Amino acid sequence: MADKKTTIVNIYNFIRMSHQEPSEFLQADFDTIARQIRLLKQYGLPSTYALKYDALMDPRYQKLLRSQTDENDEIAAWWEITEPLCRKAGVAFPKTRSDQFDERVDSAYSVGYDPEERRALVDAYMQDFAAVFGYYPKTIGCWVLDPVTIAYAREKYGVSGAAICRDQLGTDGFTLWGGFPNGIYYPSRRNEYLPAQTADGQLPVAMFRLLAPDPVFSFEQDARPGLSGVYTLEPCCTNGRDPGRIDWYFSCLTDTDRCGVGYAQVGQENNFLWENIRPGFEPQLRRLQALSRAGRLRIETMAESAAWFARKYARTPPLSWPAVTDWQGRSAGQAGDARPGALWYAGAHYRVGLLAEEGRLRIRDWFLYDERFPSRYLEKGLLRQRREAAAQGRTPPPAASVCEALPLLFPQKWMADAAAAGAPIPRPFVRLLQNGAEPTGRIDFSAPDEWTACALLTAPEGVFRFTMTERALRVEDAGGTGLSFALHFDTLPVLQGLEGGSLLLRQGEFDYRLGVAVGRPVPTAEGGLEILSQDGVICLDLAAGAPTQAGPVLTDTYRRDPAPTDNFRPRWMRHPTDPARAPVPEPVFAPADSLFDAGRPAAVAITCPESAARLHYTLDGSEPDAGAPLYRAPLSLTQDTRLRARAFLPDGRCSETVSADYRFGWRDLQLKSDTVFDTRPVFYGAGIEGLLLPRRGSLDYQDGRWLATLQDLDFTCLLPETRWLHRVEVGFLSHHRSGIVFPERLELYLGEDEASLTLADTLVLPCRPAEREICRQDLGFCPDRAARCVRVVARRYPRMPGWCCYKGVPDVFTLADCLILS
Repeated sequence: MADKKTTIVNIYNFIRMSHQEPSEFLQADFDTIARQIRLLKQYGLPSTYALKYDALMDPRYQKLLRSQTDENDEIAAWWEITEPLCRKAGVAFPKTRSDQFDERVDSAYSVGYDPEERRALVDAYMQDFAAVFGYYPKTIGCWVLDPVTIAYAREKYGVSGAAICRDQLGTDGFTLWGGFPNGIYYPSRRNEYLPAQTADGQLPVAMFRLLAPDPVFSFEQDARPGLSGVYTLEPCCTNGRDPGRIDWYFSCLTDTDRCGVGYAQVGQENNFLWENIRPGFEPQLRRLQALSRAGRLRIETMAESAAWFARKYARTPPLSWPAVTDWQGRSAGQAGDARPGALWYAGAHYRVGLLAEEGRLRIRDWFLYDERFPSRYLEKGLLRQRREAAAQGRTPPPAASVCEALPLLFPQKWMADAAAAGAPIPRPFVRLLQNGAEPTGRIDFSAPDEWTACALLTAPEGVFRFTMTERALRVEDAGGTGLSFALHFDTLPVLQGLEGGSLLLRQGEFDYRLGVAVGRPVPTAEGGLEILSQDGVICLDLAAGAPTQAGPVLTDTYRRDPAPTDNFRPRWMRHPTDPARAPVPEPVFAPADSLFDAGRPAAVAITCPESAARLHYTLDGSEPDAGAPLYRAPLSLTQDTRLRARAFLPDGRCSETVSADYRFGWRDLQLKSDTVFDTRPVFYGAGIEGLLLPRRGSLDYQDGRWLATLQDLDFTCLLPETRWLHRVEVGFLSHHRSGIVFPERLELYLGEDEASLTLADTLVLPCRPAEREICRQDLGFCPDRAARCVRVVARRYPRMPGWCCYKGVPDVFTLADCLILS
């Protein structure tokens, strides 16, 4: 055996022509995927590009992927349903227009349709994919899938891999909770969300979990008070772009003592747009390149990973996934530590999540798997379920999907159910008790072999070991002193009764059981349960009620000759792309877009990561070519300037053009405002003085330099003395997909002091999209008169306008970055 653990990363970018229905070509979305491809080629890394049907059928996307990807990349299928795909398949599309964001699960995803309709949709997509690219895709991905689609795509078209969303609760209309926590598994033929236990019951398709969840906080959603944000590697989100968190995430996979296949998906759908993706995407690629060169992980296409998985594993292998430090490198989970630690273990029969916090070791999440437990959409799509419920006078299920497992501990749901019943409960755990109290001490996680994980609690009361294997969880007095202890379930609402050595449980109409091989279960008065140790041991049979199959997890081929699989190298490493074909990196300005002091010259330097590049620039906003001025030394600017630059190599290759805007204005100003600003770290939260900072906000609204408010922006500015005002402008951002639009109108008030301010001008802005999806613009007035006191009011829309993504929503953000007075 080469090693007890493997770490695989897929760079997986899913591509939509449009985020709405009916689809329309959006240049910003197209430019985003073009730049994702370009950056990946600069780093020489492979990627899987998964196409939604609208992008598949658009000639511009077809040309881009044919011309800019190569044999080291994979073109795959992204399984969102569109009206043209339904029309091609002869399937009724339920709406002529869907909402412009994800909560349309009944129409835009396969779980909305009946099985025969799903098969017809697969046929239609595959026919067109083959007509465009000359072959069928090897993998298929989406936020949610269904077992019928996967089985049919496998049997008829040879699909070998599939991907679904990470666990989440209700986000964008999708609830997935309790399945494989991360990594790769073989799904059940009756439920794609759960691993199968037998060869007959499993689909021979490797299933991947998307979005790279944080092993600690991603699974604390709706359970930990005060927790907010998205805890994944998505590069558009703050946690996915923080260098410390990026290093920490991959360290949890590469540097910890764990077993099985560790996995991360890196990448982002193009609808989040390049300006929001690049700040996280590039540092992730930089780190991945270094880890790959050091041999600590494999970067490959999803199709390569699926083929490798099938060569090695006949059934779903177990994995463990620990987090023993926080993202600042500090110890986690021990007494006095600021952050909790975690250990996940999952296999074909169950998953269990252990939480280490303040020296206590608790089970925080626990689910069983049974391949007979069906998907809610196995036989009927969500559309039919909704129609039938309405016809029968029942409340239809919401237009949202639910993927679930068989709970032993589901804190979020059980707390919500109790609160809805008027009897709220505190967050439940399964606790280790010794003499009625939780022991505290040092916690260590390990993996003795490829199949096993352990958690050790060394406390003054004794040493306790949790051992997780494919079928069982064992808790024992590791000191051998015969200590008595218990596993205490704070609540267990699925418990129906006890039968011999088993707990009888029910989820909905499905019966399942938990076997107690060693120990004595005792119900508690609070609706929970305790399992008491016997001779210092509790052993739970977590496969007691599910189908089982004897035989090895590893394939016959692998057991005969493991070397080819263990020594697998992805194609891009065996056949690297010629560096001479790599795109040229863009120049970098220092500083970036800025507001400089009026009357003082300012210096701007230009550099390039490619040392052989010659940098040519212009100062008038025109496109630089090889005949433009050659950069030799920092530029001295004295007036408003749009600087553009491009890098040229001796072999004729050149970079894309980059540009920056430099403005000059007075900064000896006093500002005050009663506007309430958003103080989250992604914004500038220190108040109105942020409008005088020299560094301007970028097109990434989360860069920490934008003032954000859900109110009208209203501020007053006092100058040192009366001055002639030629320009009064404020920099604003529009990014309507994130709820940010330019103000509806601006008002300018002038006077010698606050008491004498009078309305001098009003600017009504056109109610229409900005010239680009993400646009920064300086808006304001040319009063051409003298004043010492200035008041600016930016009136926001009461609701998002009809052309916006979130049309009609009342929470309209105004973002401003600078005040320009000159």
